[in-house]
Amino acid sequence: MFSLLTAAIIGTIFAFLATQNTVPVSIHLGGYTWTNVPLFVVAIASLLVGLIISWLLSIVNWAFSSMTIRNKEVRAQKAETSISQLQKRILELENRNTELETKLQNKGMGDDLDESSPLHRLTHSFSH
Repeated sequence: MFSLLTAAIIGTIFAFLATQNTVPVSIHLGGYTWTNVPLFVVAIASLLVGLIISWLLSIVNWAFSSMTIRNKEVRAQKAETSISQLQKRILELENRNTELETKLQNKGMGDDLDESSPLHRLTHSFSH
């Protein structure tokens, strides 16, 4: 509905412009000359050329924006992959650390239980 209303308003403006500006003008572009062109045609053509140029510039801006967003998405995906790999590595290292601590504790308790070792007998003999 909004676009229909906008088109009607713009059409009314162009119709008013066409009825008020019927004066013929000459257009000189390089070596070419157009004579007896109504002034409203020049105004509407200027508007259309401006719209086309702004549309082309917006397409270029859109292309650069989409490339920038794509690059950021790729970098974010790489960062997420790296974080995931690092978290796995941390878990592996924590598990390995737990295993080593368990072995160390078991080894320490084994020395206490092994009463036949020479070191244990020597320390036991000095204590008595």
